[in-house]
Amino acid sequence: MDIVYEWDIEEVDSETFETLEHDHNWSLKGLSHYALTLGENPDIFHRLVLVRDEFRGHNRVNRSWCYVTDRGTLPKTTDNGYEIPKKYKAEFDKNKSWASKLRNRIRS
Repeated sequence: MDIVYEWDIEEVDSETFETLEHDHNWSLKGLSHYALTLGENPDIFHRLVLVRDEFRGHNRVNRSWCYVTDRGTLPKTTDNGYEIPKKYKAEFDKNKSWASKLRNRIRS
């Protein structure tokens, strides 16, 4: 089984909380331009999530998410309890000045 991680910025409607767009990237650096547009449009917000996919061959058999919290931190585990590898924690910490602002505003 192969495990793959990627970062995703979700563009979310501020009123309905519907996800409008996704922007996936293998690194946070590739998504840093979102820091330049924070708060420009009150009708939408952006939130950062680390996506974890499990593949068997070419088939994805499981997907879980790790959203930046409303406090601007990256949790230690995904929503399914999988531990986040140190590599991604370190990448988030290196980019925390802007990445922590892309927090999840949707309460579960």
